Amino acid sequence: MIGIRTSLPLPSLGEIVAQLFVYFIIEDYTNYWMHRFLHCKWGYEKIHWVHHEYTAPIGYAAPYAHWLEVLLLGIPSFLGPATAPGHMITFWLWIALRHIESIETHSGYDLPWTPTKFIPFYGGAEYHDYHHYVGGQSQSNFASVFTYCDYIYGTDKGYRYQKKVMKELKDGVKSTGLQNGGSHNSSLLREALHSHGVDESVITQVIVTRAEKDLKDIKKLYYKRNSETLDHAVAKET
Repeated sequence: MIGIRTSLPLPSLGEIVAQLFVYFIIEDYTNYWMHRFLHCKWGYEKIHWVHHEYTAPIGYAAPYAHWLEVLLLGIPSFLGPATAPGHMITFWLWIALRHIESIETHSGYDLPWTPTKFIPFYGGAEYHDYHHYVGGQSQSNFASVFTYCDYIYGTDKGYRYQKKVMKELKDGVKSTGLQNGGSHNSSLLREALHSHGVDESVITQVIVTRAEKDLKDIKKLYYKRNSETLDHAVAKET
């Protein structure tokens, strides 16, 4: 099969690591562009929308996709072994690692002790969660495994902006507290501040409570001033 050998001798550890590195790089780069294609109007409406039914994905959502998407995104996974064929053991290990990575990325858990934290430019669950959160309008975080393509081609700007705003918000909450959120929001904030670090989910609850109250008026005002919906403006920026 495409030059993959099954006989002895078995590959050395160095050979396995080198080939897996090549496979990951090839898969990541080609998957990035195929994923971008699936977010064009035709690709999303006809194919990719199925996968984005999960706005907050779980591990089982990793293979959940249109049958044509499964075929298309399978090409990058086999392109590496086809380009640089090795031993069947390396091929099996590659397929196993690729599935584990995909499940971890869609798990919704940014575990602090995962070994992937030590891999340079690794995206992970938090990175890919943003892509699903933005959904069909997303022009951010197309990366399959690593983040360098998004950085080079400027498709991580929305994510980096969101991270910057969240950091500023956390820093501001720590230093000043919430002044106008009411007694319930204040108690939530105190609970977050006295826990281990700042509980992002609690802070988010405080923010969303206020945001939901004002969002409708904000959208109306934005459209009145700019003759463009706020959703459309955000889609162009992210």
